[in-house]
Amino acid sequence: ISGEPYTITYIPTVLQGEIKLVYVFDYWGTLYSSYAGQDKLFENVLNADPGRTTTVNMVKTGTDYTATINIPAGVTLLSYYFTDGENYDYNDKKTYVSYIYNKQGIPVKNARFRNVDFLEMAGASPQRIIEEIKSEITDYPKNWVSHIVYWRKIFENAETIDELKQELENANTAHDKLVQTYGETDSLKQVKAAYLFEFSRNIYRPVQILAVNSYEEFKRIMASIPVENQYGSMKENYAKFLKADRRRHENKIFMAELKGNIAPDFEFITVTGKTGKLSDFRRHYTLLEFWSTSCGPCIAEIENLNKAYNKYLSLIHISEPTRPLYSSYAVF
Repeated sequence: ISGEPYTITYIPTVLQGEIKLVYVFDYWGTLYSSYAGQDKLFENVLNADPGRTTTVNMVKTGTDYTATINIPAGVTLLSYYFTDGENYDYNDKKTYVSYIYNKQGIPVKNARFRNVDFLEMAGASPQRIIEEIKSEITDYPKNWVSHIVYWRKIFENAETIDELKQELENANTAHDKLVQTYGETDSLKQVKAAYLFEFSRNIYRPVQILAVNSYEEFKRIMASIPVENQYGSMKENYAKFLKADRRRHENKIFMAELKGNIAPDFEFITVTGKTGKLSDFRRHYTLLEFWSTSCGPCIAEIENLNKAYNKYLSLIHISEPTRPLYSSYAVF
């Protein structure tokens, strides 16, 4: 309960000796968001933001260990794990999580909103996560950010275009009711703008799913036909698809072997005609940027790349050799 002491009890299974409790309120770090996925979210626990964690020694009582901590006002969620200095109990990479409650026994505002990242980290189902956010909205209908996340999750899990369109209608209906209740405030306008943006981000996903499924079905059909009986453009397309699959597989193996090792060396020619090698940049932070002057997003990214160049010192732009390069975007 907010503002009161809270005792945590631990029954060790793997840990031994002196056991410590490591805990944070609300979140561990800001290195990765829920967009990054389950494993990346856990890296926030391993690389918590400076000053966020608190470590206390637990007291052994019989076979159990206990620690009492104070729950300060204003926090919403408690997350913790245990360690004996050598081994760690992260609760299967989920950490142990508890809501902070108010005096009425209801999770405080944002407790369930904060819990979304922990549910993502635990691999909870989309429906479980949606229910969590819905509970937050039910108790705190003016938690506008929760409305945005709720519709984002709804749109992300729509499987067809028709389902997406129906959910957009549902979002608009729910928004109209909020406007009737609270008035057309700037906050509510931004809620609508945000969920419309989330809808637009997801509109092509069902089409992509259909395309992938059709692609896989095409390959299954063609694989069932003996090569000597394949003909025309379908035979050519099938051969191209198989070649692309092999290339993707080879790239996957290449990247797996490359990670953590020295990058393969290669030579390049700068826009001024000089020759360089990747190994020339060894022992320097180096960012490789593969781009094309015909790629709009690539051009738009140049401002951010210049910032990275100023920060990391070495930046190599690699463009298509058959296309003209803009002289101001040379190889550094």
